[in-house]
Parts: sequence; structure tokens; C-alpha cells
Amino acid sequence: MKITIVSDIHINSFFTKEKKFLELMDTLETDLLVINGDLYDLYLGPPKKDVIKDIKKNKNIKDIVYIRGNHDFRIKDHFTGIKIYDFYEIGDLYITHGHQYDFLSKEEPRKYGYGVWTVKIRDWIERVFKFNVRIFLKKLSFGSIDKLLFRAQKLAVLDKPNKKIILGHTHLPINDPPYYNCGCMVDDFFTYMDIDIENGVSNINLISDQ
Repeated sequence: MKITIVSDIHINSFFTKEKKFLELMDTLETDLLVINGDLYDLYLGPPKKDVIKDIKKNKNIKDIVYIRGNHDFRIKDHFTGIKIYDFYEIGDLYITHGHQYDFLSKEEPRKYGYGVWTVKIRDWIERVFKFNVRIFLKKLSFGSIDKLLFRAQKLAVLDKPNKKIILGHTHLPINDPPYYNCGCMVDDFFTYMDIDIENGVSNINLISDQ
């Protein structure tokens, strides 16, 4: 069985790689596509088009599941005919977005609070000045932001010691057992995972297409 996992496309945001993502979806052949959260950035408004409907036109994608992310406020209002989970288990894999392990994001998605305003302010800066705030802050922090985000990765692994845990959320692609993260399709990355499962045992490949 072949599984493809994508995460954090953040359609609606200025630096999304939506076009490249949809080109991949047009040519993808897989038994199961797992969208591991934050397909859209719903804090920036509702979807302008039904991307899931477009993906379903590719009959070489046999099935699709969606895992809720921290930017997926009221995601069920926007998708129909698709399975939505907080986590998904198959074979030796446990797949979840990962924001529940991040103390800054674990209470989201929610409509009000710091989350929505920080996203909207960041988006305004990016659109007006064509300036990537996320990348700037990571560089300014000299790696401390990445260390905080990796804390979520470590907590997830401790929580499920007998599983291979695949996260999104941090935007940091990782294929370094026991840590797995499919990365993102926004900012400075375009990464995803292709996985083969046989007799419940997975072989994980991290694909990077810069």
C-alpha cells in the first residue's frame, strides 16, 4: 500500500506554493492521500475555491483523509464528503498535525485570541512588503524558535513510543528516526512523504522538491 502525506500548504497565505501543490495532485498516484492539517489558512478567511474537489478529479488517488491542524478553524464547514480526524493510525504509523504538543498552539483552532490576530498581522506585512515574517523570525531567534518547535516533536514521540509518529505543524521536514515530519509547502520548503506499507511495516521516504 502506498501512502502520500502532505501538510501545511496554507492556501490563502501570501507565500503558499498552491500552484505547485495542485500540479503534484494532478499527477500523484497513491492509495491514500493524507492531508496532515493546514491545507488552508482559515484565519485569513474561507477558501476561495474547493481544492479537495479538484484533487478528487485525479482517480489515481484512491482515498483521502484530512487531519485537523491549528489553522483549520471550523474546517467541517468547508469540506463535505471527506473524512476529518484529529489523528490517523495505519500500520505502524500514527499521523497527527502536532499542534496539540505545542504550548503556543494546543488550544487552537479558535475564532478569537492571539492566534487570529498574529496570523492576520503577519499576513498584512507579507502582502504589503513582500517580506516573509516566519523566515525572518526564525533567523532572528538564532535557532531558538526551531528548538521550541522541535519540543513538540519530542513530546509526540514520548507520547506514542511504539509508533512511528509523523507530524506537520512545525514546517520543518524531518526523516531522522524516531522523528518524522512531512514539512510544508509554503515559505522555503516544498516537501512531502511517500510511504510504502507491507504487512503493517512502513518504509518512509521524505521528498524535497525545491
